[in-house]
Amino acid sequence: MQISRGAYEEKWCLLACGAVFWLAGFAGSLQAAGFALFEQSASGVGHAFAGASVAAEDASTVYYNPAGLTRLPGSQLVLVGQAIHTGVEFSDRGSSTLNGMLPLSGNDGQQAGDWFLVPSFYYARDIGERLKFGLGVNTPYVLKTEYDSAWVGRYDAIKSEVKTVNINPAFAYQVNDRLSVGAGISAQYISAELTNAIDYGSTCAIFSADQQLAPFLAGCASPQAHDGYLKLTGSDWSWGYNLGVLFEPSADTRIGLAYRSRIRHELEGDARFSAAPAELGIIPGFSSAVANGSIKADLTLPETASIGFMQQLDSKWTLMGDITWTRWSCFKELRVERKNGELVGVTPENWHNTRRYAIGLRYQYSPSLKLRAGLAYDESPVPDGYRTPRIPDEDRRIFALGASYQLDANDLIDIGFAHFFVKKTSLDLETPVVDAVPQVTRNLRGDYDISATFFSLQYTHHF
Repeated sequence: MQISRGAYEEKWCLLACGAVFWLAGFAGSLQAAGFALFEQSASGVGHAFAGASVAAEDASTVYYNPAGLTRLPGSQLVLVGQAIHTGVEFSDRGSSTLNGMLPLSGNDGQQAGDWFLVPSFYYARDIGERLKFGLGVNTPYVLKTEYDSAWVGRYDAIKSEVKTVNINPAFAYQVNDRLSVGAGISAQYISAELTNAIDYGSTCAIFSADQQLAPFLAGCASPQAHDGYLKLTGSDWSWGYNLGVLFEPSADTRIGLAYRSRIRHELEGDARFSAAPAELGIIPGFSSAVANGSIKADLTLPETASIGFMQQLDSKWTLMGDITWTRWSCFKELRVERKNGELVGVTPENWHNTRRYAIGLRYQYSPSLKLRAGLAYDESPVPDGYRTPRIPDEDRRIFALGASYQLDANDLIDIGFAHFFVKKTSLDLETPVVDAVPQVTRNLRGDYDISATFFSLQYTHHF
């Protein structure tokens, strides 16, 4: 049976989209500019995404600058798989609880990072002489840190996981030989899971100071000896958009501008508390505070703006660079409430805006082989005074290498490697042992050693 060109393309797209959604459940962690994952293609990884807003080498330009679609002839399918290894190691420096009266018990959390797979899918095709359509499905935000359940910081965090799937159709129009514009819409799904232990033993001890309650709480008033567990989950769909401009003042020079809007999520889900000691039920309001039930939380994912350039130096060498700005200042706090407005918990964040700087080179070694290299510096949005074990972030320097090989007239393979050298950082986090008694605190104090390594593979097929 003969299959038409259109039916052939549709079959590929359906298979690819299905694979991406299946694999999205395995997306892992990387603290890249907070929890944004800038790395969305293997072709870009090779030069540290220098000039991402102007490169337009393949259909992944849907994400970085939709105007770049006008530089892609015919139809194209891109499948990307990235294996990422993150290392997150904590070393305790005298953490304590109950205003320094007792050391926090537990280990250093073991290895909170792991190996993860992050896939992406892109598609582009002509729909007119100057008009192009593109579609991207990827994971722009991802986070997962998971410590040992008996670690010293278990009351502040055990597991922190955020996963997104972004579906981004876009159109691009070539205004003239030098100018192209593009725009797209993002339908974004987010799911989150946060867990931590609860020191019910210290809660008993604190309220035992009340002579009327003391006789009833004597059986559980042993700090760190009666741990409970809290699990918060939530999810949401929301919308955003992206815009792009591509300008070519000469045949050897290209300038790109790109913008992605913020996306406001209103997550809804559940809070699940493990059973607390029965004695605590005598404390007014305690039973309702640890009751299972529906919760909500607002989370705004930031807007970004990029400016990039590409300069053809000669027939073989190309220089690229860009600056990307991210408005992380929208992340003021992590507030979780019950549906009736009662507060479950709030964590001040007070993140600040960041910039990412990158420069890269591309070398056309032969008609079929292209080599890449790049360097980048990525600022962290996390202020020193607000660092938490859920996102123990710091500035990072990135070194990248890559290559592209043309298998035949229609098929191309890209590989990329990048290593993140993350600045060593410290944590000095003071929080109330019990929210209702803010003057009694615990202090999680230690040092973090963080790293990340990318191995990226991409297959591109031209129709």
